[in-house]
Amino acid sequence: MSTTQRWLTNAHMRDALLVIEELLNRNGTAAVLRLAGLDRYLDQPPPHNDRQEIPRGDITALFAGVASMFGEQGARGVLRRWGRAFAARRAGAHGALKVMRLALRLMEPERAANLVLTRLLHHVDLARVDQPPALADRGDAFVLEVPDCLYCGGFNPPQASYPAVVGLLEGLLRWATNRDYEVCEEPPSAAGAPQFKIRKRPLGRR
Repeated sequence: MSTTQRWLTNAHMRDALLVIEELLNRNGTAAVLRLAGLDRYLDQPPPHNDRQEIPRGDITALFAGVASMFGEQGARGVLRRWGRAFAARRAGAHGALKVMRLALRLMEPERAANLVLTRLLHHVDLARVDQPPALADRGDAFVLEVPDCLYCGGFNPPQASYPAVVGLLEGLLRWATNRDYEVCEEPPSAAGAPQFKIRKRPLGRR
């Protein structure tokens, strides 16, 4: 998995912190930030603008702080919920996506899921516009390979786990299509990139 530096916008990190606070309240968030070594955000969160001033390592440190506070098993549930809420917040901030969302909700579920996974991931910073994740069709499911995964840090090998990405995919699919899809982690690709399987049929409609 690539560790190439990526600078995030201030608004991106601000949203990440706001979602943590929604889940853990202010005191819980303060404890996580101290454990993560991100004390500078306690009294001065990033401004709401699109300047790229936040190193990607701050997201990894934030997740590591959650893991330190809850243990790796407990952190999986917290970060999965974080991913769902963060996806909805970030996608909802893009006014142009609202028209596309209306169309997606009228489409056949498999086609809608395909479009979300190929067209919308960069809106939640899971993909870069110039380096989209590879999407493979495996019959009853899609398999998404994410070679430069921003949200795949914070856990220690060999217990590596990517619950934030599972939640993010669940949340984005739900926000865009008004349907719930099953998302789970797959073994890494031959190149070591994280992979995720998304069932084509929404839950409850098999």
